[in-house]
Amino acid sequence: MLVCYTQKVYPNADLESALGFTLDACRFTYNKLLEHIRDTKCSKYESQAYLVDLKEQHPFLKNVYSKTLQMVNHNIWSNIKGISASKKKGRKVGKLRFRAKDRFRSFQLNQSGFSFTDYGLKLSKIGIIPVTFDVDPKIVKGLVLTKKRGYWQVSVQVELPDVEPITPESVIGIDLGLESFLTDSNGLKIENPRFGKNAEPKLKKLHKSLSRKVRGSNNWKKAKSKLNDSYEKVKNQRKDFTHKVSHRYVEQYDQIIIEDLNVKGLKEHKYKSTRKSVSDVSWSQFVTFLTYKAERAGKTLTKVDPKNTSQICSCCGTYVQKDVSVRTHSCSCGLTLDRDYNAALNILNRGIGHPLQPVELQPLHYLTVMQVVSMKQEAPSS
Repeated sequence: MLVCYTQKVYPNADLESALGFTLDACRFTYNKLLEHIRDTKCSKYESQAYLVDLKEQHPFLKNVYSKTLQMVNHNIWSNIKGISASKKKGRKVGKLRFRAKDRFRSFQLNQSGFSFTDYGLKLSKIGIIPVTFDVDPKIVKGLVLTKKRGYWQVSVQVELPDVEPITPESVIGIDLGLESFLTDSNGLKIENPRFGKNAEPKLKKLHKSLSRKVRGSNNWKKAKSKLNDSYEKVKNQRKDFTHKVSHRYVEQYDQIIIEDLNVKGLKEHKYKSTRKSVSDVSWSQFVTFLTYKAERAGKTLTKVDPKNTSQICSCCGTYVQKDVSVRTHSCSCGLTLDRDYNAALNILNRGIGHPLQPVELQPLHYLTVMQVVSMKQEAPSS
C-alpha cells in the first residue's frame, strides 16, 4: 500500500532560490523534451538519451540531480500513455502543451538523491530542507516537491504493508446529496458547506478588478495574486471539510457503504446550476479520502448501484415515483420519512445484502458546517 505524507515548508532565501532553480530547470527540460518528441516521433528511451545532449547544449542543467530530469521524461510519457488510453475509449482529448512558468509547479526525486539527517531532509544539489518525517528511510519510494502560494509542500511516498481487513461489526450506509452533503442510515444529515457558492461574490469582484488592469503590469500581478489566493482558500476549505468528515466515518464504522456515482456524468448535466453544485460539493474528493483511510485502517468501503435508491421504499420495496423537489418519502405501507434518509437505508440494505424489511427509524439529527470544521483529525496524508 502506497501512502503519501505531506508537510509545509517555508524555506529561507537561499533554499528558495535553489528550489526555484530546480523547478525552472525541470520546466525547461519538459518543454525541450516535448518539442523533441513531437519533432522526431522518438520513443521513451530515445527521449531519455536526449537528456545527455540537452545537458551539453545547456550546461546549467548539470546543476540539477540527474534522476530529477529523468522523472520529467517519465512523467511526459505517462501523460502520453494516459491520453492514448482515453482516445481508445472514445473520449475527446487534446494534446500535451508546453508549460508556462505558472503551469509547472512540482518536481520529483525517485528513490535516490535524498537522505534523512538530524537537521532535516537533504536533497542532492539543493541543500537541507528543515522538515522531518517519522518514517523508515528504507521504505521511502520517492519525494514530490510542490511550489504553493507562499510555501513549498514536501510529499514523501512510502510503501507500507497491507492492513489485514477486520470483520465488520458496525455498518453505515451513506447517501450523498446536494441539499445536504450527506445523510446516513443512522439519521445523521451533514450540512452542505457550499464553499464555492459562498465565495462567488468575492470571486466575481476580484475577476472584475483583474479585467480592468493592464495585462502583465504590477497592478495586474497583484490582482491576479489576490484572485489565486481566494481560489486556493476555497480549495483548502473543501479539502479540510472532506478530510474531517471521512475521518469521522472511518473512525466510527467498520464498513461504509456508499453509492457508486458517475460524478463526471453529473458534471456534464444540462443545467449549469447543477454542474456548479456538483463541482462545489466535492463528492469525488470525499470518496477518495474515504477509500484510502478505510484501506489504511483495515475497514471496508463498499460501493452499490445508486439506481432508484430515492424512489424505492426502504420498508416494503414499493417503487414510489417522486420529483427531485419532493423531499419526503411517503409510501402506501405507511412509511413516511426524509427522502435522503430513505435512500441511505436502501444503500445500507444493498451493501449488506439484506432483504427489505421494516426498520427501527432514528430521529433525524444534524451536523452543521461549523461543527465539522471544529473537529480534530489526524494530519492529512494525501
